Parts: sequence; C-alpha cells; structure tokens
Amino acid sequence: MSLIYDQKAIPIYFEVLPKLGNTNVSKQVAVLSQVLPLLSNYTKVVLGDRE
Repeated sequence: MSLIYDQKAIPIYFEVLPKLGNTNVSKQVAVLSQVLPLLSNYTKVVLGDRE
C-alpha cells in the first residue's frame, strides 16, 4: 500500500508473497485490514489490477 503525497507514491506497507502471480481476495482483504484502520481520519481510494 502506498500513500500519495505531492504526486508521489510513498510505500507504507507491503508483504513478500510466497508465489508469483496474482493473489486471491482473502489475501487482499488481509492486507487492507492491516492498514485501513490506521487511516480512519483520511480520505482513502483503493485502486487495483489483476496482477
């Protein structure tokens, strides 16, 4: 996950996954649930793709 500031993306959370390729929705929700509660006072936009 990244924080966008002044047209730049600053990584704030990542996980190294054990396999290449795309992930399933349960893994994506797990990652989002780690960070979204910390950003409750801010506007959030979730973007994603299939890879």
